Amino acid sequence: MFSDPGKFELIDFQMSHYELLLRSYAHGKRDYNIDILFKGVYSLNMITSYKGLTISAIPKEDNYLILNSSEKYIFKLTNLEGISTYIDAAAFGVFHNKQQFGETSLGDFMWSEYNKQQYWSANDERFIDAFIRKS
Repeated sequence: MFSDPGKFELIDFQMSHYELLLRSYAHGKRDYNIDILFKGVYSLNMITSYKGLTISAIPKEDNYLILNSSEKYIFKLTNLEGISTYIDAAAFGVFHNKQQFGETSLGDFMWSEYNKQQYWSANDERFIDAFIRKS
């Protein structure tokens, strides 16, 4: 679903809107941030920083670290060292933006013209076929 060798950090979590933000800040090789935004976060078991990040979806019954999942799937986050963590959320997206250090892209900014969507899991046909249409 998503993979990038950069460093991603937990930047923001809004309990009131069930949203979580991981960010890889702009650096010498690119002039934009890569934001990973999770919507409908129900529960999580994660670390705060990932050196390299791969996100996949697994059936909820394949994960024993999150109980009582709200969805039929759980997002699995794996770093370059092979450490896996899990987020139970409705969907996630990948966005590019030029937000400054400390500025969040959660809330209204998420869908603004300055936050360029690159990927949205709910639009991924392979994901839909595996977890949504299957039921």
